[in-house]
This record gives sequence, C-alpha cells and structure tokens, in this order.
Amino acid sequence: MDDAYKEKLAAAFREECADILSELEISLLALERNPEDILLISKIFRALHTIKGSGAMAGFNDISSFTHSMESIYDLVRNNKLPVTKHLIDITLKAGDYIEKLLNTPGTTGEKEFGDTILTEFKKITGGIYPDAEKKPEEKEKVLSPPKNSLNSSADKEKLSVFKVFKIEFKPPENIFLRGINPLNMIDELKDLGHIECRAYTDKIPDFADINPELCYISWDITLTTDKNLNALKDVFIFIEDDSELNISVVKEKQKDLNITADKNPTGRLLKGSDSSKKKVIPKRTEKPASIRVSSDKLDNLVNLVGELIISQARLDRISRENEIPGLRTVSEEIENLTAELRENTMKLRMIPIGDTFDRFQRLVRDLSNELHKDVKLKTIGGNTELDKNIMEHLHDPLVHLIRNCMDHGIEPPEQRKNAGKPETGSIILKASYSGAYVLIEVSDDGAGMDLKKLKESAVKKGIIPEENKLSETEIYDLIFEPGFSTAGRITGLSGRGVGMDIVKRVIDSLDGSIMISTEKGKGTTITLKIPLTLAIIEGLLIRVGDRYFIIPLSAVKECFEYTGNTTFTEKKNILSLRGSLLPYISLRKFFDIRGNPPEFQQMVVTQVSDSLIGYIVDEVEGQYQTVIKSLGRIYRDLEGISGATILGDGTVALILDVLKLAQLAEQPA
Repeated sequence: MDDAYKEKLAAAFREECADILSELEISLLALERNPEDILLISKIFRALHTIKGSGAMAGFNDISSFTHSMESIYDLVRNNKLPVTKHLIDITLKAGDYIEKLLNTPGTTGEKEFGDTILTEFKKITGGIYPDAEKKPEEKEKVLSPPKNSLNSSADKEKLSVFKVFKIEFKPPENIFLRGINPLNMIDELKDLGHIECRAYTDKIPDFADINPELCYISWDITLTTDKNLNALKDVFIFIEDDSELNISVVKEKQKDLNITADKNPTGRLLKGSDSSKKKVIPKRTEKPASIRVSSDKLDNLVNLVGELIISQARLDRISRENEIPGLRTVSEEIENLTAELRENTMKLRMIPIGDTFDRFQRLVRDLSNELHKDVKLKTIGGNTELDKNIMEHLHDPLVHLIRNCMDHGIEPPEQRKNAGKPETGSIILKASYSGAYVLIEVSDDGAGMDLKKLKESAVKKGIIPEENKLSETEIYDLIFEPGFSTAGRITGLSGRGVGMDIVKRVIDSLDGSIMISTEKGKGTTITLKIPLTLAIIEGLLIRVGDRYFIIPLSAVKECFEYTGNTTFTEKKNILSLRGSLLPYISLRKFFDIRGNPPEFQQMVVTQVSDSLIGYIVDEVEGQYQTVIKSLGRIYRDLEGISGATILGDGTVALILDVLKLAQLAEQPA
C-alpha cells in the first residue's frame, strides 16, 4: 500500500470516525435516559465495532486497540451481564473524547496516561466480570471453539447440543476491495466463533480477459456451529451489511443429524465437488436511497460555478433584448429556466438539517448541569429545518454562548426553583422554524428572566453607559451584547469576564441576521436568532440611483411605491407619515453622496427588519434579480451600509445593501 493510498484511507477514516463519535455521544445520552433500550445498546456496540475495525484497516492501531476494550464492555451490557449506570456513561463519554484526541491530535502530552486511566475505570466497572478481551488466550479458546473434528463420544455430542447451527449466504458488493476490506477476513472471524464449513461460488467470475482484479465476483455459503447468538454473527458483517446480499438463518436439526467433519477449507475457497450451478439465489436486500460523501470544497466550487453561470445568463438575456436575432430570445429564456432550476438544486445540496447541531448540545447541558449542580433538561424542536452548511458552521459558537448563559444566569438552583413553586428540573428549549427566506432559532429557558434594573446598574457600573441615560426596555436588553458587559458577581469558568454575548451579536450580524429578546421576570427568557437560509445566491430587488446600481434582498422588501415629495407626506427630518404610521427613511442619493439631480418622480422601497419598517428613496426600481453574492475586497470590507456586491449582465458592479445596518442608521436623528 503506497503512502498516497494510506493517507487517503486515513483521511476517510478521520471523517467517518468523527461522524460516528458524534452519533455515539447522542446515543449514550439517550441511553442514560433509557437504560433498558436494547436498540440503543446495540447501536452503541455497532459504533464501537465499526471504529475498531475501520481504525485497524486505516492504520490507527491505538484507536482500534482502545476501542476494542470499550466494545468488550458493551458486549457485557448487551448480554445483560453489566447494568447501564451514570458512571458507565460518564466513563464512556470521556473515552469518546479520548478517541477524538487520538484522531485529531495524536501524541499530546499526558494522552496515554489519560487513556490508561479510562481503561482502569472500565475494569473497575465490571466488578469482577471480565469481557472476552480480558481473558487469557486458552480461556478464550475454550469458550469460543466447539470441537473441530467429528463427534466421536456421547459426551461431545451432549456438549454440542447447546450449540446452534447457522446457515449464512453471503455475497459482498463487487467494490469491497476498493473500500479496503477483505471478505476472507470476515470468514476467518466466523471461524473464531466456532466450527465452519464453507463453499465458494465462482460462476460469476468473467473470462480472464475481462476480469477486473479490483472487483470481487465470489459469493459464499457458510455453515457455522457456535454457542454465540445472532448478534455476534451480524457483528462480523457490520461494515458492509447494508451493501451486501446477506441472509443468516438458524438451521433447526436434531442432535442425531449433527455430523460435523473437520474444517478442511478455512480460507473459504471452493470445496472439492461443489457445483456452482446448484447455488441458491440469495434474496436481494431492500434497496436504500443511494448517497455519497462529497467534500465541502467541491460543493463550494459547484456553487461558485453556478454563480458564474447565472452572471453569464444575465449577459445573454441582455444581449437577446438588445438584438433582434431570430430564436435568440427563446434560447435565452430556456437557459434562464434551466439555470434557475440548477441553482435551486445546487443550493439544496448545501442545505443540512439543524437537528444534528442541536443534538450536540445535549452533552454540553449534561456537563454544565453536573458542574453547576443544577438539574436541567434540553428539548429540541424543528430539527428537520435546513440551513446552508456555511451558515451552520458559524452558528455553533453563538449557540454555545446562549446555552451557557441559560445555564449560568437563567436557570435557578433546584432549591430556589422549589421555593418559587417551579419544578426542580429546569428546561431549555432549542427550536428552529422557517420564516420566509429566513430561519428563526429560539433559545428559551424557564429560569428567572432578566431584571431591567439590574441590567442597567451593571452597565453603569462597568462604564458602558452614563447613569443619567434614559433607555427604553429594548435598549436595556441590548446592553447584554455590549463588550465587557456582565451581571456575574464573580469570575468563574463560565461567566464574569464580559465575553460571550458580544461575540454572538458580532457573528449574527456578519450573517446578515438579527437578534430579538423576550423575557419575563420569574418566568424565563427567549432569545431568537433570525438567520438567512443562504448567503451564496439570493433573490434581490435591483434599484438604480443616478448611474449606480444597488441590490436589496427581496426577502426584506415589503412594498414599493412612487415618491413625489409633495404634501401627501408630512416630512420632519428623516421621518415621514405613511397611512397614519411613522416611517423612518433614507435617501440613498444623499447617503452615498451620489451626484446629479434626481428625477421628477422617485421611488420608495419599504423594507422590514425585525418588526420595524424602513424606507429607501431611489431613482428607479429595475425589478427582481438573481443575485450572486461576491465578497468585497479588504479595502471595502468595513464600508458602512454595504454587505457585498454582485456583477450585472453588462459587467456593471451592483452593491448589496446591508438593510440591518441601514435600519439602525435610519433610526438615528438626522
């Protein structure tokens, strides 16, 4: 195996193992709540078995060896020889953290000692019952292997009567070798479970000139006599069970029919006298939807190419409008429809359910509950809600900070909750839902709520605002997002440094999102994050001011109408009266200092940001436009009121308005 292939195999294992560890953690936390759930126990065992086997094949022998010991422990659990306890879950979670360290940062100082400590704890948990992995080789052989030769004595026959005879029909996928798996190793594993008779079928092997040496054409019929149960057999095929044609059945025979001869063919090659024409047809497994793993870089590149295609299509559309070429307009419209459909399908490839991210916080809540001596349960709602993967990657840290705040500041200690007539167990709810082109993520707790007076006093004490400032309720709540703000009385590992919520605000702003706070003293707090579904390609409203073009995200546009500046509107500074309501507005010509005289009739574009309406005076509304978002260069990155740019069909650059920032500016005095 060359170095390039080894590295490719190792990279594949790291990615696979990271996913399995994440699922393992979720399963362990679920098992802690339902310790009698056999399906969860089996799922955990299979996860450990997969890590062990795949790790060995990929050259991660330290991970394989360590996981083998964990697997042995959970083999005891699934055979009802070891109970599920909180301590067992604690140690297994630490073991998962250790495997993650071995996976990502091997050779870290104190790593081996940490692993040895975990293994010692596992041995203590067994309470004198040791898994097969801990037995001496001769003891293991004695338990696992039935007689290898013919049954000569009545004692042997009596002993064998407790064994089961399984019939295994096994046809691996043709590409099994390409996945680094040798099917003969599985047959050897079956041999370790007892006595086997094996027949290989070679009728599917093509002529020599047509053979692909990287493909497997052979299938097997295997008879296994063992004292193990069905799960032990399935574990042998656990890596490829879903992709193989596999049928395992118990052969019910009387004792007198058992006449087992020596295993002359342990390698699984075709037995003498076998007739491939008599091979039984193995029933095909139910087909599952095919799925493949694709690197995020490839997806990002695909989205970029689709973006370039959209820009080119816009150029074609412009040319078709300006030139009377027969058939060109029809072709342009067809390409426009195909491009729109391609765009929709491409964006769906980057959308992932938020439930996976939500589930990872179960461990955080559990650990913080132990640290803070609070009993808190996390409930998730709307896990099927999908978001762009790039946005999802940015949400982890903000959600961590919000949950930590709920745990530390929101949820009261059990005794305090009891005195207030509340359940001693606190509750945190993570909820996701769609809202047009946005996703709303709510982080709620049933804790003490926010105290307006205390918030303002803390801000004054830390010099964030002057004492004489009069603030609205919303403005006081927004103080928690100021750098350095904290209501903690002392610095701990969780709070007191005034770092956290300002990071949340900064990240959400960078995603063109917004934050809303709702709280009731003594009842709890809900913080809602409003996040756009995607930031790569959006539907926009193209507007013009002078010779400059701008894009407003269409999802934020409420209405458009003609603005004449006459007495229909009562103007005062940057506020006008519209249908009995006050509407803050911005003249984009003045804001961006665009020279020239405005037309006689201008347009007003009204947008909605959170619960507020903001108007923009423009020269002309061009219409809806598919917008490929391009990031600004370093020089223009901090340009106020602009979040990005796009390229129009004629090559002109249009700036994308940051409606959230502009809304904040519109609310300030002129």
